[in-house]
Amino acid sequence: MMVVGSLCAFVHGIAPPIMLLVYGEMTDTFVNYELEVQELKDPNKVCTNNTIYWKNGTIYEMAENSTVYCGLDIEAQMTIFSYYYIGIGLGVLIVSYFQIMLWVSAAAGQTDRIRKTYFRKVMRMEIGWFDCNSVGELNTRFSDDINKINNSIADQVSIFIQRISTFVFGFMVGFIGGWKLTLVVIAVSPLIGVAAGLMATVGVQLGIAHCV
Repeated sequence: MMVVGSLCAFVHGIAPPIMLLVYGEMTDTFVNYELEVQELKDPNKVCTNNTIYWKNGTIYEMAENSTVYCGLDIEAQMTIFSYYYIGIGLGVLIVSYFQIMLWVSAAAGQTDRIRKTYFRKVMRMEIGWFDCNSVGELNTRFSDDINKINNSIADQVSIFIQRISTFVFGFMVGFIGGWKLTLVVIAVSPLIGVAAGLMATVGVQLGIAHCV
């Protein structure tokens, strides 16, 4: 259960970078469509074989000597992107459910065995041991301490795996899509981390002061 839950968490972590890829492709489609619309406003330009030509038959080239693609069906493209988002959403819904369910179930089973083992050990102690340990302390260890183990094992591990997966694949997508900008982000990441830590510290202090 823990292995399958970890695999689900790993797949769940890949979803945000994939969504960024789809969003980037969708943005490029909007830009290309707007460029086509602006270029075809000129009555001297026509769209032939998905390429813009001058009416005299010569191909139209932009300043960087590149042609302009035309004939883009924006509604069909947006329908495809909608299917992409629906598929990603359903996939995330399924893997996130199994990610949490399997890890929580595994943690519950382990803590149940820990409680039973602890109870059997306590029952085998000599009578003098109970004179040195209060009933309240035993109850605290039996409930609170084991619940802490349960909380640590349950969804926390799966969320950690999910975020590590997002971190790794996010940088992979960044290097594939634009390695220069990714290097800039890596260079300023320590400063962002320090700023986030300072904000968290100040927030906690303000919360404590408000409670006091």
